[in-house]
Amino acid sequence: MLNKITMPSAGQNTDKFTIIRWVKSVGDPVTRGDVLLEVETDKATLPVESFAKGTLLQVFFNDGDTVTAGDVIALVGEKGDAEEAPSTPVPAETYVATQDTESDAGDDYVPIQPSAPGSAATPHASASVKNAPPAFVGEKIQASPAAKKSARDRSISLAQIAAATGKTRIKAADVAAFENHNGGQVCDILPISSMRKTIATRMLASTTSIPSYTVEVEVDMTALQELREHSRQTGTRMAYHDLFAKCVATAIADHPLINASYTDDGIILHQKINVGIAVALEEGLIVPVVKDVAAKRLGAIAAESAALVEKARSGKLAPNEMQEGTITISNLGSFPVSRFTAIINPPETCILAIGGIMNRPTIQNGNLVERPIVTITATFDHRLIDGAYGAAFLADLKGYIEAPASML
Repeated sequence: MLNKITMPSAGQNTDKFTIIRWVKSVGDPVTRGDVLLEVETDKATLPVESFAKGTLLQVFFNDGDTVTAGDVIALVGEKGDAEEAPSTPVPAETYVATQDTESDAGDDYVPIQPSAPGSAATPHASASVKNAPPAFVGEKIQASPAAKKSARDRSISLAQIAAATGKTRIKAADVAAFENHNGGQVCDILPISSMRKTIATRMLASTTSIPSYTVEVEVDMTALQELREHSRQTGTRMAYHDLFAKCVATAIADHPLINASYTDDGIILHQKINVGIAVALEEGLIVPVVKDVAAKRLGAIAAESAALVEKARSGKLAPNEMQEGTITISNLGSFPVSRFTAIINPPETCILAIGGIMNRPTIQNGNLVERPIVTITATFDHRLIDGAYGAAFLADLKGYIEAPASML
């Protein structure tokens, strides 16, 4: 009996995946729970397990292809079923899901789903995609024999030519034109990852749909530095963004529009303050979210954010751990950057850009002293936040940072 392997869902905001590599090959034996392939979403790399057992008879997508949740990506069955396996995908309902067969009776196996632990993901994705549409293999680059030889002789990648010309059928003339256009110097073309495509889409949407403005405030970090050092001495390690997150949540209490979203139907006032912490990776920017910051003590915030940042850097962040943010903090304090502006992360209404701590000379009690100063630049959605409102929020934020004991 042929059993379909369908692409499971990875959360409400993720239904497109790029195949990184197939772990199993056609003809390999497969048991329930074996990882068949690895896929990439816009934010993470995830394994896809087989919930069927037998032999991998057919795969319908290759490395680099994009698939959608619900697509039939492979067939698993007995070796004798190989002749029945088609060469191209057909509707999902053609095949019988393994969990519906007799062989699975009493089986306690629950496959890993590419979603957050504890989420409402269906244990077997195929049960919810019976009416999924057909899936087709992505378009491939084709080249004439002369074009292949010409590209090989010139050490030019056909992918480079395709990326530069937009063509998927390459002729020898295209190879020559590519070389002439580049003056005989072959350029390197880096593939655009799913993460980078998502960043580009979201940032373009932000800058074209949100009328924004920025406001700056300089803050004395002396008290916050002392609080951080005291916490370290008592065994609690915390980053500056943990302290900033708590100060932000406290300041928002008197300025609820900072924790809101604009829609055509009305303004959504979020009940919980969920702070996104921007984390820079080699592949791009990722924003894990610490949920309900106002209700948590500093130690709990520090522990949760540290775990999220570590998961982000190791590519293990679950989709729901990047969702439901209501305000974002982008901190470049580890770089010699005094100030910068950041782009709002829709549908949020504010993002805070925090520069590095700079020692500035100031007059105190008639004496010239140096104080640790940081510049915070807020970018606001002007559809919701007027200048005076945004300035008042920053004034309160400055007060909590300079006197953090008042929020503990």
